[in-house]
Amino acid sequence: KFYKVFLIFLNMAGLLTHLSIALVGFLIITIFSSSYKYGLAFVIGHVITDAIGILISAVKLETINLYILVENPAYWKLNAMIHNPYIWIFVFILISVFIFILLKADKIKKESFEKLFIANVLFLIGTAIHLIIDNLIFETNRLI
Repeated sequence: KFYKVFLIFLNMAGLLTHLSIALVGFLIITIFSSSYKYGLAFVIGHVITDAIGILISAVKLETINLYILVENPAYWKLNAMIHNPYIWIFVFILISVFIFILLKADKIKKESFEKLFIANVLFLIGTAIHLIIDNLIFETNRLI
């Protein structure tokens, strides 16, 4: 069964592109920052938009069959909302304010604040690149 699910994922338009970008981004960021955590923040940001849409739809429709999920109108409504860049800018601001409050309340040190803020920026960059790539793929109907 895992093999069938894996084949469905490989046949999705853009999946290999997103995985490649996430891997390359992870490697570049990890090499230049000497910390895998920053690379991981980028990867999470890059895959979170699709992961949220698929996971919520799978729970709602009680299936992991991606063909059923993507044919459902509820998936596309959710997908449109999740692929709105303003949502992710709001999430970035919310997380930034939260870690700033932690800093001012002396719950984290300045060094930790800086690391968390950099990770938050890389998360946003990963998300932005994902949204741009999705726009290119969907707008031109390319199967990459």
